[in-house]
Amino acid sequence: MKACSAGLKNEEYLGKLELIFSEYIGDKINRPAAGLSVEEIRSILSSKVKDSGLLQGAAKLFEDLHFFRYAPSAPGALSTAELAAAIKEMIIKLEKAGL
Repeated sequence: MKACSAGLKNEEYLGKLELIFSEYIGDKINRPAAGLSVEEIRSILSSKVKDSGLLQGAAKLFEDLHFFRYAPSAPGALSTAELAAAIKEMIIKLEKAGL
């Protein structure tokens, strides 16, 4: 995934990153991505992912994506490139865990 491209505002790019991750999770659990909450993701993934650290990491990433989308300049906010890399890494880890 590339960092924020010239044609997209940061908010739009963050929205696309959030959508990529939520659609990945939704596809894996056979649920629509729209409206998935962090609590739902934790609950659903807990039955499929036995590594609690990985489960918490996935939920935290989902929370961060949502939060940074609406507060991109918040303290501790990651860059879009860092978030894109984190999504890629998390998807690889979830795949290896058998999601």
